[in-house]
Amino acid sequence: MAPPPHRAFSSSAPTSLAPTTVAAARHKCPTPSPRPSPKTTVVSPSCDDQEVPLSSIEERTACICLFFSAHWCRPCRSFTPTLLQAYTALRSAGKSVEIIFVSLDRDEASFRDHFQGMSWLAVPFDAAGLLRQKLCVRFAIERIPTLIPLSVSATPSSGLGCGEDAVRLVGEYGVDAYPFSAQRRRELESMDDARRGGGRLQELLGCEERDYVISADDIKIPIADLAGKTVGLYFGAHWCPPCHVFTKQLKEVYNELKILRPGSFEVIFVSIDRSKGEFQASMSSMPWLAIPYSDAARKKLTRIFAVKGILGLLILGKALKTDVHRPELLPTYACPSPAPYSAR
Repeated sequence: MAPPPHRAFSSSAPTSLAPTTVAAARHKCPTPSPRPSPKTTVVSPSCDDQEVPLSSIEERTACICLFFSAHWCRPCRSFTPTLLQAYTALRSAGKSVEIIFVSLDRDEASFRDHFQGMSWLAVPFDAAGLLRQKLCVRFAIERIPTLIPLSVSATPSSGLGCGEDAVRLVGEYGVDAYPFSAQRRRELESMDDARRGGGRLQELLGCEERDYVISADDIKIPIADLAGKTVGLYFGAHWCPPCHVFTKQLKEVYNELKILRPGSFEVIFVSIDRSKGEFQASMSSMPWLAIPYSDAARKKLTRIFAVKGILGLLILGKALKTDVHRPELLPTYACPSPAPYSAR
């Protein structure tokens, strides 16, 4: 079922990601009988539940995170693949990071279903009930998913007192969020500010691996070719009915400007589509350019310009309304620091 028109879009996580309270988990999950002492091991996601001593993790790991999650929690299932992608990339790059899954599942079968999609460690389910309550109180957990970065001394790192902030950080920045600290967040936000107001199209639209945008027929157009032009960033999706109407209107204005002001204006489509097929369907009706669907720059742009919903047209550079006969067709998100953008 397609989302309703103008559905809110969040750059920090999938559109369906709504917090789930731990209170619900406590109410519905049976409390296990007290045990003499908590385990000093966690288990790896293997069929034989290989135990890993906590002491060995502390000795070899610079950043340890507690991941509070549950299989019954839809937002948790949505966020886990994002976290897994970041974790895998960090480990492949040799970063000293480990995640320990703290299950809020209702039974062991659900715990195992959830755990099989993870490549990190977990508190054994038979100990999770006792430790869950202790850890939830210790870190004031109020909702899931929650990701708490810890130092080796088992205290929240760099002022991150609530794991929800780390979930947002990973959702917004992915692997770049490491080491998930408040200082790293400030650094990343500062970089976003620089991209937004720096007037450099390559930093805004491209990345180290890509210095081009693409046309509907997949031709690569150098970002450098956009220098000196007024550039419109069109945030839309094929599943959004109002976008279909607006695309037709924008196409009329776009074609008029191509005749009246040749070489002065270009539109870049920033897709909010759910699949490459939808993206291609969107592009089939567009005469302008686009950020490749597989590129992380799409998410970066929605974050940098705080795009909360679609459809929207954000103008970089000159005021477009002075060049358009029907400016009422062009609802825009205001650019905080409008200025002509250069290629580099």
